[in-house]
Amino acid sequence: MPRGGGTTSPLPGATCTSGSRWARGSNPPQSSTEVGMTHWARWCATVAVASLVAAPLCGQGSAGVGDPAAAPPHAVVTNDMLLQAAGSANWLMYGHNYWNNRFSPLKLINTTNVRRLVARAVYTHGSTTLGSFETTPIVVNGTMYITSPATPNNIVRAFDLRTQKMLWQYEHKNASVSTACCGPNNRGVAVAGGSVFLGTLDDELVALDAATGKEKWAVKVGDGPEAGYTETMAPLVIGDNVIIGTSGVGAT
Repeated sequence: MPRGGGTTSPLPGATCTSGSRWARGSNPPQSSTEVGMTHWARWCATVAVASLVAAPLCGQGSAGVGDPAAAPPHAVVTNDMLLQAAGSANWLMYGHNYWNNRFSPLKLINTTNVRRLVARAVYTHGSTTLGSFETTPIVVNGTMYITSPATPNNIVRAFDLRTQKMLWQYEHKNASVSTACCGPNNRGVAVAGGSVFLGTLDDELVALDAATGKEKWAVKVGDGPEAGYTETMAPLVIGDNVIIGTSGVGAT
């Protein structure tokens, strides 16, 4: 897909189950998910809990692909939201909050019912490079932003967790990378002020429109893979600044 392309399509590689039972005696949640597990369990928990909000994840509602009613209302992430992320039901940054402790205050999923979680949808990111899927999903009011390993291009996808539909996909076509010191991993995005920020394997920082996935700007932030440097970390937004480091050991 061309860079900055915005599309709406079904969740790729999704499968659904029916008749699944949630923890006995629990009430439908008012927020998306509680996290603090492995990446795989985190995805299953996210979609499982989201399926209980407003409409079943695999429901047969009338809102379909391309229907604006199917998309959650777009929320602009403010500086106050980021400062108060520790108490948020959303997952607004890589480590959940500026303490980076990955602790969520949500209580629906706990040690007594976690064994009853069932998969309601499965996301296939498309990479065949083992051990390279290290992204942390970012969740903002029912919209999840998730990245794929750069094999060969960096990809960001936005999903509506209520309908399991993909809202948009952005693909950054990396410059030729003959070697990457630390693999083609990508650990996720940052969100703030209506933008999604992505670090790419060929050492660029890219800003996307959070609602459409269209590219706003891109800037080179390192010397690139041929000099021994790549971008694999999730950016961090503090105030008006986007902070990103560079992975690598330099040219050999």
